[in-house]
Parts: sequence; structure tokens; C-alpha cells
Amino acid sequence: MRRRDDHPGLRWPLGLAAAALAIRLLYLATVARDPLFTSLEHLPDAFFFHQWARDIAARGDWLGGREAFFLGPLYAYFLAFLYSFANPTFTALKIVNALLDAGTTLFIFGFARRLGGERVARLAGVIWALYLPAIFFSALVLPVSLDLFLVSASIYFLARGAGGKLWLFAAAGAALGLAALDRPNLLVCALAAIPAFVLYRRTLGGWRPAAYFAALVVIVGAATLRNYAVAGDPVLISSQGGLNFYLGNSAEARGVYWDIGETGQGRPEALNRDLAAAVAEKDTGEELTASQVSRWWAARGFAWLRGHPAEAARLYLRKFRLLTNDYEVGLNADFYFPRAVSAFHWVPLPWFGFLLPFAILGLLAGRANPSFPRAVGPLFAAAYGLSVLAFFVSARYRMPLVPVLLAFAAVGFVHLYERWRAGRWGRAAALTALAAAVAVLAAYPVPGTSRTAGFGMGFYRYGKYHFDRGRTEEAVAYLERALPYRPDLRPAYLLLSVAYDRQGETERALETLQRGVTALPEDPALLFAYGVALLENDRAGEAVAPLEATTRLAPEDAAAWAHLAEARKRAGDLAGAKEACDRLLALTARDAGAWLRAAEIAFHRGEFAGAATAAERAFALDPALPPANLLLGSWFFESGDYERAVEYGGKEVAARPRSPAAWSLLALAYERRGQSERAREAYRNYLTYGGVRDPDFEKAAGVVTSPR
Repeated sequence: MRRRDDHPGLRWPLGLAAAALAIRLLYLATVARDPLFTSLEHLPDAFFFHQWARDIAARGDWLGGREAFFLGPLYAYFLAFLYSFANPTFTALKIVNALLDAGTTLFIFGFARRLGGERVARLAGVIWALYLPAIFFSALVLPVSLDLFLVSASIYFLARGAGGKLWLFAAAGAALGLAALDRPNLLVCALAAIPAFVLYRRTLGGWRPAAYFAALVVIVGAATLRNYAVAGDPVLISSQGGLNFYLGNSAEARGVYWDIGETGQGRPEALNRDLAAAVAEKDTGEELTASQVSRWWAARGFAWLRGHPAEAARLYLRKFRLLTNDYEVGLNADFYFPRAVSAFHWVPLPWFGFLLPFAILGLLAGRANPSFPRAVGPLFAAAYGLSVLAFFVSARYRMPLVPVLLAFAAVGFVHLYERWRAGRWGRAAALTALAAAVAVLAAYPVPGTSRTAGFGMGFYRYGKYHFDRGRTEEAVAYLERALPYRPDLRPAYLLLSVAYDRQGETERALETLQRGVTALPEDPALLFAYGVALLENDRAGEAVAPLEATTRLAPEDAAAWAHLAEARKRAGDLAGAKEACDRLLALTARDAGAWLRAAEIAFHRGEFAGAATAAERAFALDPALPPANLLLGSWFFESGDYERAVEYGGKEVAARPRSPAAWSLLALAYERRGQSERAREAYRNYLTYGGVRDPDFEKAAGVVTSPR
């Protein structure tokens, strides 16, 4: 007879789903006013998905543009679907996440019940309801809750389908296909299910696995056909795979995400598409499609693996440790920083280091009673874990492992409890020792990781949030708190210097940039900002060194050469200024401002013919610039050579007789030379052609004008 606590009723699963929903809503209430949870512009992926979804909904273009997807499109389309019916707030979107997590409770409960009965299912539901990383991600506009809902649904339908109806396998394949539209590496889990299908083929029946793969192929194929239809490029779901593979397999790889360029916290579209394509096209000298860019990056990753087997082995060991460690690797959002916001992060709720030891016990406990559900779960977890290792690790990308591990952890916990309760002391002690050893390994820190590592970026985002809203004092306070945690955080130095400057604290602004240069002496952006700030504060001599360092580190930066030329000129190094200006012209031969700078330097060097030629070139490129003769005449006037000022002013008048600026120059120059009559005549022409009266000049030159 079936025991009473094994009866598959709905009271427990629905109650646990309601509890999971209530806990997530309570957590959301604790962070509802916090900038990190309410301001999407500081979370690059969240901001991108939001903008993408808005664009789809606003234009009604459900094909999603004219380029192949470079990020998985599922979440953007999910948001666009919501936006097309309403204009939900970010809080409403997070409530949707909480509802998805409540649904995930039902699927985890059902899968766990097929592994170990009602008691295991209840424990699994309780752990999921309290699992803090899932609670944290539900409060962000990110696809984690949707992914977990679909992954747990796929596993549940697959486990339930053994000996069941055909539609359960189709539903399992469809759910996994949809999840793969966000995380394409989930496709390997479908391949990993094949051994279980073969091993239990008599139980399943021949057509049920076919329905699973058919549903999967239809959904994934639709995204691939869409890419081919709009871009002529048969990209399988998204084109970011090659770049992500390189990020996880290169000399710079450390097992976590890193930027391939000097972009700081760049937007996904700037990194994964634009910059990645630009680097690949520069190397090949050809315009590449999205799939060709992906293959180029993947080829670089494979080449590094082949050429550095020892380093690759060490890297993969590190990635394995990160994947199985209790540490939650941050990407976009840091799991540990909200300790300063929500009391939830101080409560010892279930975490990954709790799941893993008991999950291993659960896997061992199932050996004596094999079944299709017990085979599917480990195969899924192993396949997905290996797919993460092939790229790089983050807390968000590890989360699809949680439904399976959580269900097996409940099995392991109950199994261990029953061994102790039955008095099987030796077996229970051995299992406890194994769980403790795994827990210690999971808790032991991976070198280079720290639970406060994300605090610097967290305080920086607070600072930027307040700065963008004009609250400079609050911005300064948070930015100063960021730097002790992240002395290498370039954006914090740059923004803090601007904030100090906005407050009128010029010396503090310069001091902040100097601190940045000291911490990051090879950072061209900081060196450039420091040099420009010194130049703007009339400290040209001091500005030369950081600007020279900038041009050494970024020799193709035209702005750096332009400012270096100006700094050297003001510091009296005219030969060095000309050298810098020549490099500037080599980079921007059609820049009118560069030629104007060249003309000014040539003038100061006494090379008047060269100055005139350069000024004429500047005027030819941009007719809105003052003409060459007028520039030269003005320079001579300012330097006290009034004879030359009259000469070039006369040339300008001859070329453009109706120019008030030219007549003004002549009037002033004649007056300084003591030629009052000519000064008065030039001044009258200046007024005739639109000039504004100058009472001081009229008094000095003795001009008598009739009232207008």
C-alpha cells in the first residue's frame, strides 16, 4: 500500500510555489528603491534586452531587424511580447520573474518526486523557495528566471514522459529549444539525452524520443532560418559563440568574462558585435558576415589551445573550480554587493555550496535503483557543465544546473537522514564525511576571487547613478568608496574628476586623475584625461609628459597628438609642437582643425609662407573657418607686428571686400600705427558691411559718426 506521505496531491507543490512567490516579492520590496535594481543603464545586458524589446514592440518588426542575432533572442522577444500588450514598469517585470520562479517550483517538485518520492519533492521545493541566488536574479531584468522555468520544465516533462504520452516528449524538446534561444550551449543537453534514450528504449518506445528532437529542431531551426532570411547568413541562433569561446580560451582568459578592448563596462552590441567584427575585419582585410566573425574568433581560441596545452590544462582546472565553487562569479550584477541593501543577504539561506555535496550523495544513492529520470538528470548536468567550461563561468550561466542539482540534493539529504535514523552508522558516517569534504572544497576560495571584488563596481554604479541625476555630492561620496575596492577602475577616476570639477574643486579633480595615472600608468585614457586637464588649467609644461605617454600607448589617437602639439607649443617647444602636428596631419589629412593648428605653429616658428599655405588648406576644407589672410593678419596683430597685420588685412579686403572682420582688423592695425585717417576710413567700411559700433575704438581713433 502507498504511504500517506507519498500521495501525489497538489497541496504541497502549490503551497511551495506560493511560498517561493511570496519570498521573492518580499525580497523585491527590500530592494525596490535601490539604484542597482531600478536603473537598467548600469546593467549592460539588462539595458540591451530592454532596448531591443522596446524596438521590436514599437516597430512591430517581429523579425527583429536585418542582422543575424548576436545574442540569444529569447528574452528580448519575451519582453517585447509583454510590451506589446502593456507598458509594464521594471517592478512589474520582476514580479513576472517571481511568477516564473513559482512555476519552476512545480516542475522541480515533480521531477524530484520521480527521483525519490513525496518527501524528497517537498524538501526540493523548500530548498528552491529559499535558494538565495535564484531570489537575487529574480529581482533583475535578466533572463535567468525564464531560463530556469524552461530548463526545469524540459527536465520534468522528459522524466514524466517515460512510459507516458508522446506530447510530454514534444513539450520537453520545445522547452529546451526555447531555453537554447537564450543559452545556445543548452543544445548539448539534447545530445546528452541520447544515451538515456538508447538505454531505456524499450520503456520509452520508438517515437517518443523522435518527438523530443522534432520539437527542438523546429524551434531552433526557426531562429536559424530567420537569420538566413534577413541576413543571408545561416547563424545557429546567435553569433556570439566564437567570441565567447575565445574569451574562455586565450592567453588573457582567467575563466571569467573579460573585455577584448579598452571599453570598460561596454554595451553588448559594442563588444560582441561591433568591436569583435572590427578586430576580425582588420586582421583579414575583408568585410565579414556574422558567422565568419564568429569562426575567426573561435579559430583563435582553438589555435591557442593547440599551442599551449599545459596552460590550457591549468585554465580548465581553474574553470572547473569556479564552476563547482561556492563563489558566485559576477557578470553585470554582483551577488554579494546587495548585502549593503537587503537583509536577505545576511540570512544563511541555501546556496550552491550547500547543494553540491548533497547532490553528489543523491547521485550515489540512485545507483541501486536506476531509472530513466535518474539517468536524464546527471546527463543533463554533466553536458551543460562541460559546455560552460568550454567558454567561461559566471553565476548567471551556472544557474541552469541548479534545478537538477537541487532535486538530487534533496535525494541525498533524505538518504543520509534515513541512514542515520536506521542506525547504519558506518554508512552514514562515510556519506557524511564525503559530503563534508565536498563542502570544504566548494567553500575553499579560488585564487583571484573575493566576495568583495564587486563592491568597487557597485559603488561606482551608485556614483554614476547620482551623477547622472545631478547629485554631485552623493556621486563623489560613492565614487571615493569605490576606489579602495577597485584601484584599477578607470571609469571611477574619470567620473570622479569630472564630479570634482563640477563642484569647482579643480585641484581635487587633477589630484584624482593623478591618482588614476599612478594606479594605471599604462592606461592611455587616464593619461590623456590628465594631460588635457593640466593643459586646460594653464599647466602646459606638466601636460606634455602624460600626453607623450598617451601617444606612445595609442599612436593612432589623433586627439592625443593634437593636444600634445598644443601643450608643446604653449611650453615653448615649437620644434616638438611641429613634430606632433605632422603626426596629427598624417592621421587626419582632411581635418581642417589640424591644418589650422599647423598654421598657428608655423606662424609662431616664423614660417609665414608655410603658415599661409596651411591656413589656406584649412579654409579649403572648411569654408566656415576664418580665411587664411585674416588669420595671419590677426596673429601678427596680436604679436605686435602691425605692419604685417596691415599687409595681410589688405590682402583679405582685396579678396573679400565686404568682410566686416577684415575691415575691423585693418582699422585696429592702422590705429595702432598712428594712421588715424586710414583707421577711420576702415572703421566706416566695417560699419557699412555689418559691423557693430565700438565706442572705445571710436574714442581712441577720433571717429565721428552720425546717429543711426
